[in-house]
Amino acid sequence: TLRVAAGERTAGERAGHAQVQIWRNWRQGAEGERARGGDAVGGSAAPTGQPIAVMEPQTRLAFAYDALATPAGAVFEQVGLIVPTSLCAAQVARMAADRLNRRQVGIGPGRTRYVALVHTEGCSDATGDAITMSAPTLLGYATHRMAQRCLLLEHGCEVTHNDFMRHRLAELGYNLDDFGWASVQLDGGIASVLDRIEAWFAETAASDPQPAGTQGSLASLRLGLMATAPLPADAAGALAVLATNIAAAGGTVVAAQSGYLLHSPAFVAATLGADKPPSPTLRYSGKPEAPGFHVMATPTDHPVEILTGLGTTGVDVVVVYTGAHPVQGHPLVPVLEIATAEGCPPDIARDLDLLLDGDVEDWPAQILARLGDLAAHRYVPARLSLGNIDFQITRGLMGISL
Repeated sequence: TLRVAAGERTAGERAGHAQVQIWRNWRQGAEGERARGGDAVGGSAAPTGQPIAVMEPQTRLAFAYDALATPAGAVFEQVGLIVPTSLCAAQVARMAADRLNRRQVGIGPGRTRYVALVHTEGCSDATGDAITMSAPTLLGYATHRMAQRCLLLEHGCEVTHNDFMRHRLAELGYNLDDFGWASVQLDGGIASVLDRIEAWFAETAASDPQPAGTQGSLASLRLGLMATAPLPADAAGALAVLATNIAAAGGTVVAAQSGYLLHSPAFVAATLGADKPPSPTLRYSGKPEAPGFHVMATPTDHPVEILTGLGTTGVDVVVVYTGAHPVQGHPLVPVLEIATAEGCPPDIARDLDLLLDGDVEDWPAQILARLGDLAAHRYVPARLSLGNIDFQITRGLMGISL
């Protein structure tokens, strides 16, 4: 201690490990109350998880895509997933995923890559609203159907440690033996835990059967939808045709509550036959109880926080209308960013995944064609290929994200 106080660098400093954590202790009223400026916050009824009835599709679409057959249905891709239970384990999780990808451990048709969900939760924020949002989000990803195998990594001192996650997964009915477990502290430090993580993924890759190929359809598709820019009526109509066809076929569509999509009169009218946005059917990061058209609650309008919530609902892909302002992608769930050719500058258009052009009646088919390329691994989303991705769990109406 005296040597460090005199200027000697610690082991963590020599390794370049550092973090910043803001402590919040805001008084919001009496126990159980949540108020700001005299207005109640979060007083609406809890979402039920049941879908909203949609209009009959204006145009009927057909869609088949290459997929992998899994117990959870047809999926585009399966990966090895590492879920750090707190920010203190997050960078170690990233190191582990990078090492596994670099060494190609168990890479094949049933496990195409490794993903670490680096986040900032699990420590001093892990109370109240923060833990009611962060824990279900992390558990939702741990049980995502894109995860061929998932390992949970704790640091060892967080609130949402591995034992916390074990109890939650057991309560949800999952077999704990299906998951990997590692601890930076319990396993003897960074080098030791990296070896443990690699050994577990190598062992499971050798023992797990390879998934068979199958054909997916609109009935098996799970699509996330959002818009970060105002939609022209034609683009809103194309997304409405897509959403109503998927819902009518028995698939699932999850739209973000905030943003421009549900504030587009053209989309809401064509999809729901309504003149105002519907109430959420899912809490933030909640999973649907039944297929159909759903709306996920979004406490903020931050695109990354919305994408993080949509991803954990179990969608295969998120289609985002971005207009001339692209957004960051997602580390796990592919994000397709689209706009219309009219009004989109050429330098921006090159950064998007799809530019809707030509006959507007063909726009839904253009979107489905790009989804088919993605499912067949003929296309990689622009943001993912560039590494321009982010992951941030919302802290709700009362929180501050780092």
